[in-house]
Amino acid sequence: MIIGCGLHNAIPTAEFRLGRGLALSSTCHRCQNGSESILHCLRECPSAKEVWTLLGLYSDNSNLHDWLYRGARSGDVFLFFSTIWWIWRSRNHDLFNIDDSWSASKVVSLIRSSVREFHTIFAMHQSLSPPSLCLHWIPPPVHSVKLNCDASWFAPSGYAGFGCIIRNPDGCWLKGCTGKVEVCSVLFAELYAIWRGLLLAWESGFREVICETDCLEALFLVNQRMLSKDIPEWDLAKHIQEVMNWNWRVSILLIQRTANSVAKAAASVADIHSNWSQPWSELQHLIDLDMTLAN
Repeated sequence: MIIGCGLHNAIPTAEFRLGRGLALSSTCHRCQNGSESILHCLRECPSAKEVWTLLGLYSDNSNLHDWLYRGARSGDVFLFFSTIWWIWRSRNHDLFNIDDSWSASKVVSLIRSSVREFHTIFAMHQSLSPPSLCLHWIPPPVHSVKLNCDASWFAPSGYAGFGCIIRNPDGCWLKGCTGKVEVCSVLFAELYAIWRGLLLAWESGFREVICETDCLEALFLVNQRMLSKDIPEWDLAKHIQEVMNWNWRVSILLIQRTANSVAKAAASVADIHSNWSQPWSELQHLIDLDMTLAN
């Protein structure tokens, strides 16, 4: 998700926040030398450069789009994007924990751990659930239900909407919930949607549940065996893991965004928290479209 924000120049760096009247200066708080653009934050700042150097990764002088494009086509795309992710997380940690900044070696350790987890999850999905990566929604097996979750960040309000939709093997609506929550990050919003969806499924009496998200970062976090308390979303990810260990069968899978259109539409208009026994007309249209594509 941070990559998509980067391509749209929407990562909330100091330069981004100054341009929207949310900050008084664009100066990088880590090096105090120059404006904190996206490239400065992720590549040019001495703190970021040290991480890239320790990993033995070459840092060029190309523009943001070309740099991300080449990284996406590199030999180890997981390493490239995991490095970007943890440099950004390190930046945020240092901003709010001035007396407890992360060293470059700690960031590298977190990156390598993430890469191992990414490869494990990727291999699992390739071998066990390739249909989950289809471009359209797929009905769940008989005797189970499918829960789709998504979040929509209402920047710069600090709030995000969430949508959780449960359907049966015939593609029919069973339960749904929407709402708005104050969030500290887009990842928190995605995790919150998963957590609320799992609670809805449990409270509705479903015990064979396939939960789907289009957020790889959220999937990665809830599948980590050892969660770092330094991560702001640690507490919420831990709650999700605890819910998954209740007396039921539940799995969380990664899907394409095109296969998550119903939950996305629900999240985009979410306001006060509501439970829905029936879909409204826009959602019903998308549900019908899902079943047309599935058949």
